[in-house]
Amino acid sequence: MNQNEGLYLNPVSEEEIDTSITPPPVIKPKKGSKKPKVAVENQDRYYPELTLDELFHKINASAYSGKTGCLSGLSDIAFKKALSIMQQQLFESERLAAARQLISSSCLLSIQLGKLLELTEFDDSRHALILLARGHIFDLENLPSLADKFTLNAQREKFLKNLNDD
Repeated sequence: MNQNEGLYLNPVSEEEIDTSITPPPVIKPKKGSKKPKVAVENQDRYYPELTLDELFHKINASAYSGKTGCLSGLSDIAFKKALSIMQQQLFESERLAAARQLISSSCLLSIQLGKLLELTEFDDSRHALILLARGHIFDLENLPSLADKFTLNAQREKFLKNLNDD
């Protein structure tokens, strides 16, 4: 059997080719760059030189249409690196200090905040981190999903009451 048997191509005339479509620009990686770069077309704008992680994050962030508390969430790779460092800390006080620093210097997704809350042992610590995170959470309308991170019903209700007061 011939290798090309069963392969049918419909010829296209030059009139049928849409020449109005502009392909994304070719991005050459910078010298020493190890991360792949891509160009993305989104709403008639190009985002040149995004890493694949940044691209994934930008697409997910653009899919969220609810109320936002900051401009753009922290990329998944950057968050995973920070979380890994925090998980290696022996004492909760060290994990809390690192979490506070990350929260105050970043814009987080609610799911990322939830992972930080899991590093703490006590509901009071979780509540303190959530209070600190005000203004540093991208997807505000997803915050109620964090109620299940509290072990005590009283803290869970306090959290939900504070959300409703805002």
